[in-house]
Amino acid sequence: MALVFQKHIYFVLAVVLLFLCFPVLSSGAKEKCKVGYGWATTVMSQENQDHFFLGFEYGLKKTFESFRPADGPCQSFEDIELIKYDNSKFTGPLDAVKAASNLVAKGVLLYAGFPTSHEALLAARVAQNSKIAFVSLGAVANDLAPYKDYVFTTSPKRAHYEEELMRGLIKRHKGDELLIVAKKDLVFSMDILASLKRENEKMGSPLILTPVFVQKNLALEEDVLNKIDFAKVSGVYITLYSADSRLTFLELARRLKPDAGIYVSSSWVSHRVDFFDEVPLATKERVVAFGAGVPQMHNSKLDELKQLYFEKFGQTSATEVFEGYEGAVFAAHVLYNAKVATREAVLDSLRELKCVSVLTRDKLCRGEEGYSTKQLYFYRWTKNGYVPEGV
Repeated sequence: MALVFQKHIYFVLAVVLLFLCFPVLSSGAKEKCKVGYGWATTVMSQENQDHFFLGFEYGLKKTFESFRPADGPCQSFEDIELIKYDNSKFTGPLDAVKAASNLVAKGVLLYAGFPTSHEALLAARVAQNSKIAFVSLGAVANDLAPYKDYVFTTSPKRAHYEEELMRGLIKRHKGDELLIVAKKDLVFSMDILASLKRENEKMGSPLILTPVFVQKNLALEEDVLNKIDFAKVSGVYITLYSADSRLTFLELARRLKPDAGIYVSSSWVSHRVDFFDEVPLATKERVVAFGAGVPQMHNSKLDELKQLYFEKFGQTSATEVFEGYEGAVFAAHVLYNAKVATREAVLDSLRELKCVSVLTRDKLCRGEEGYSTKQLYFYRWTKNGYVPEGV
């Protein structure tokens, strides 16, 4: 009888142990937190898109490695599965919708990328419909505001950009004529021209803005230049990227008065502008770049990212790679703070997160409308590189 009872006890203990172990045996490996990354190649060159992704991938890994594990499901980089969606076969204007929808179908908790305003607006619509968090790497469109509950973009709102730029130009050139160099088939270039004209009119037209359009080869036509009275021109704003500006910059620098200002986009701050090395010092000192830029470009803690970028692309630095890095830091904090691995929890985390620490500036913050609250600067060229000064 005692033997039977003892066997019964052993059997019960075995069942209890099996029950306790069953959840571990049945659950298998921990499910990853899926993070999506997408873009639309018809809007921006593949190489520029790759710049953003390199910064994002690096920033995501480094940020998770810096976290102290807590109770949430996304606590380390080992918990993350980064899904990069290659939509290179798409050729239509709605590529971003297809890419974002594909990422949603793959079960991601959050997706990022889509750096241009065209892409971001389409991806934001998908985010709203799918109730998923979206981090854009640099979009500025005013029309992103209605999607504020689902979106964070690493750039300030275009309206804020326009106001600050005009405020600075008026402060420096009130009552004077400024040339605005644009290219008719570049959407961002024409958007900047339109916004400057609009803001100038709103402020009572304190500036005389004269549009000047470059040709397909990005140079200015001789007959156009001959019609300009350069003696009356106080400055010029070049809306083109630094890589596209060589011919225009050199021709205008030759014709402008020695004290005329030369304003360029923030891409000049963090790109290596090779032809600029040969420009006379007196001309360089007239160049001022406007934008958020990378105020802490020379932070030694960014050297690893700069080296990684140089090894892959053969360039010293670029705006896109830092924009990708900043977006990744913000996305990592959103995921880290999520209580459970659901899109709803990640969305709650996005809406609650205000600011994060980054190496590129003092901090990166999300405003009420989903845009970054980055401070905008006029960066003046000096022998030690571009130095930010107040608007």
